[in-house]
Amino acid sequence: MDHRPEVAIALVQKLWIETKNPRPDGAGLIGGCVLAVGWDRPQGTTLYLVSDPELARPVWIAEEDVVRNTLQPPG
Repeated sequence: MDHRPEVAIALVQKLWIETKNPRPDGAGLIGGCVLAVGWDRPQGTTLYLVSDPELARPVWIAEEDVVRNTLQPPG
């Protein structure tokens, strides 16, 4: 994802999200633990820094791409 927030804060409460964004290799959708929440004020968008265990580094996900969230890991 190309989005980068202007302001970001780390989360102290665990939050897991599932998205509608495919992983770069096409094997499933991006999802995982949220490390930080950010805001892009000019676009009025909330962004989540997600640590997907299948990806080499965390990625920023826009709020509109989140399809599910939970305080517990799925499964």
